[in-house]
Amino acid sequence: MEPGQEITYTLDIKNLGTEASLENKIVIPLPITATFVSANSLPQDHGAVTFDPDLGIAGAIVWEIGEIPLQEDSNDTAATLEYTLKLTEDCFYWANNSCEVTMAIDGSMSGLGSISGSSYSNIPFFQGFTDDACVGEAIYGPIEIPIVGKAEFAATHCIDQVDFPSIGPIQLPDFCQGDAPIELGSLISPSQEGFSIYFFTEEEGGEGFTNYQVNTSLSGSEQIWVAEGPQETCTGIRTPLSINVLMRAPTPIVKDLIICQLSETNTFSVQEHLYYQLNYYLDNDPQSIALANVPQINTEEVGVHKVWVSYSLDGKCESHRTPVQITVEDCSYRPSIQIEKYADVENYSQINDTINYTLVVTNPRKVPLFNVTIYDELTSASWDIPYFEVLESETFTTSYVINNNDLSYGAVQNFAYATGQSQNGEFIQDMAFLEVEALIFPDGFLDHEISVSPEACTNDDIALGTIEIQFPSHTPQTGTYILKRKADGQEYSGEFQNRIRVQIAVPHGEYSLSITDEQENTFNVKGLFLVDKRKFVDFTIPEEITTCYPHMLTPKSTMALTYRLKAPSGATVWQNSQEGFDLSESGLYHMSATDKEGILCSVEKSFYAEISQPQNTELDLAPFCREDVFTTLSLQQDPDNLKVNWYRVRSQDAIHLSDYDNNPTLTVQEAGLYEVTLTNEDGCMVGRGQMEVVQSFSEMPPLQALYSICLDRNLLVLIDAGNNFSMSQWLLDGITISTGSTFSPTHPGNYSLLAIDEQGCEFFVDFEVEDVCNAMVSYPTAILPGDSQRPFLIYPNNLATEMEVFIHNRWGEMIFYCEDKNPQANQPSTCIWDGFYNNQKIPGGNYSVIIQYKNKKDKLLTTEKGMITVIE
Repeated sequence: MEPGQEITYTLDIKNLGTEASLENKIVIPLPITATFVSANSLPQDHGAVTFDPDLGIAGAIVWEIGEIPLQEDSNDTAATLEYTLKLTEDCFYWANNSCEVTMAIDGSMSGLGSISGSSYSNIPFFQGFTDDACVGEAIYGPIEIPIVGKAEFAATHCIDQVDFPSIGPIQLPDFCQGDAPIELGSLISPSQEGFSIYFFTEEEGGEGFTNYQVNTSLSGSEQIWVAEGPQETCTGIRTPLSINVLMRAPTPIVKDLIICQLSETNTFSVQEHLYYQLNYYLDNDPQSIALANVPQINTEEVGVHKVWVSYSLDGKCESHRTPVQITVEDCSYRPSIQIEKYADVENYSQINDTINYTLVVTNPRKVPLFNVTIYDELTSASWDIPYFEVLESETFTTSYVINNNDLSYGAVQNFAYATGQSQNGEFIQDMAFLEVEALIFPDGFLDHEISVSPEACTNDDIALGTIEIQFPSHTPQTGTYILKRKADGQEYSGEFQNRIRVQIAVPHGEYSLSITDEQENTFNVKGLFLVDKRKFVDFTIPEEITTCYPHMLTPKSTMALTYRLKAPSGATVWQNSQEGFDLSESGLYHMSATDKEGILCSVEKSFYAEISQPQNTELDLAPFCREDVFTTLSLQQDPDNLKVNWYRVRSQDAIHLSDYDNNPTLTVQEAGLYEVTLTNEDGCMVGRGQMEVVQSFSEMPPLQALYSICLDRNLLVLIDAGNNFSMSQWLLDGITISTGSTFSPTHPGNYSLLAIDEQGCEFFVDFEVEDVCNAMVSYPTAILPGDSQRPFLIYPNNLATEMEVFIHNRWGEMIFYCEDKNPQANQPSTCIWDGFYNNQKIPGGNYSVIIQYKNKKDKLLTTEKGMITVIE
């Protein structure tokens, strides 16, 4: 067949049974690829033939046959139906590759036995038998007609047709293990009428199912595919579906409680789980929301309090809710006794540590108790209460001292018991258990000492004191510490590594201290440690001073303080003998005060002073020369009714020279710094002057009495007055010819030098200048040995220098030699010969004399030879 072609089918009805059949009905569903054309029964009008378009996926032919009689020959045809169908021309089926298009026709038959009354239905059609002559097994199934020309028809008629769209991504909810099986068909619906949902276990191929049941008996994940279409073999693109079956959290373990009214127990007994979150609900409605907080009952209300609880965890289903309840009863007249036990420490660490126990016994009901006994098992202490009033409590204390066994065992366990009876003799009791564990620290860890230092005095606003932990020197320790300030709970923590001393800087306050060793065992050091707040000295000074010079400032304080004052210039102002400070400058002063005992912190204050300054007073100083015993220091101007005071100024003080008060002139006998002050009648200093008195120790200028020049050869001399003089004046015959410190005369004559030093001392020196060009010497021609008045003497002039003398006898033997490196002009040379040789007078006669000398100017050597006669 090809698309659009018609085909006629023939259906024969035969009665192969043993009785007639009544109310027979034939239903032939049309495939989606066929459309109805016509249908007729033979013989005509044998029953009613109709087409129902709403029956099945594409409509159905319905043949209401009625009765089918029993034929004499069962192979005879009782009735025949001929019907014509047309192969669809809908491009939906021909152009979509996902549609497996066939022309398959089948049907079924139903009816009722006329005699037996047995009904039958859905009897399928069959096409024949496996063997001919109506023997063998029947051949059932649809009649399929091959279809040809599909591609050609689509190519010419279905150009604009598109494939089935996918039904889109589908997010299934997570399913929970143990829930009732879920039919996925109830969760997914087709997008258009006439389509059905099909589920597949494979992405391509495989059989499709109109429903798929999720197996919730096992947890895990699986993947299937879903598509929609008019039939299983013609669907859209398959969409993957992930099916997750989550494990359900376990149901919480609960315990119903019965408590007494006003009991401290006000929460439900539900076992917490390490991993699961516990949820509380007011009911068992799956739509209700969990409570935000753990519910607490009002124990004043008598009755049953009930909630539902569950566990939940990400990645698992919430458990089923289970109820839990608390029944509150009025127990006020039911006899009871309660005992509670407390220890004053959480741990112990060494032998002789003491644990102090407190036992609190209470009669919580409204009936009295009798013959009450309290017994502490660890300390063997016991107490008796003959009559215990209703709602009464009593407290008892006992102590236990740690021994070596307790350190070995690692814990101290203590049981305490309270027993008694009611008025009717009903016995009641209660027990309290308490365990204090041992904390074993490294050797030396607990042998520490704690010392405290107050806040240090610093220049900034942050001041810290010190808490120091001192361990024994032979056992350095490693661990951590926590200091907690009592006032505000502020904590200061740190660690120490192999240390015997740990210093912790903290602000002032009271602190508790805990130290922890390497094994994280913590020891709470007993007591509180007080770091004192730093305290400051206190003194008062004016903030501003306006006055005349001089002004003395005296700070005021009730404390013993040492003061230091810095002037605006930065110089230190020293305290005077009246314990005050003399202010002489205008500007900002800074005064600091220090505690003499070194306990209080120093304080610095500032003040501004406006001091009217005295005028400079000019002084005249008379020269104070080397030979002078004193000099004078005088005012240049008349003091004009001002008070005059003279002072000798030293490095740290000034000596008042009161003998010269109101005297314009001061006689000074010692060098030094002197000061004069002028004070008016108001006590203000209006003038002040200072003068450094220095006594001159200058010496006379080192001039020679005679200087030689050679004008012909322009050989002059430079004369230096020296460096100690501020002024030099050179004079020739009383006339000033030069004022420099050095002078070179160009004329012979008698000269003078007037030199004045810095102290004004004058020095006057006379000297002569001659015009001589050659060095010369003179000596006698005869001597008398042994006569001191007639020795051999040599007189050099001013130019001769570096002189040597040689005297030889007639045989050439040298009998006298002498050197005079610095002979003096016109003065006898130091080379004097008395006429002796080897302590013997020499015999009379003539002796040769050789004299060698140099010229001072040009260093020219002169050798002069002569004879000297020795007279006997």
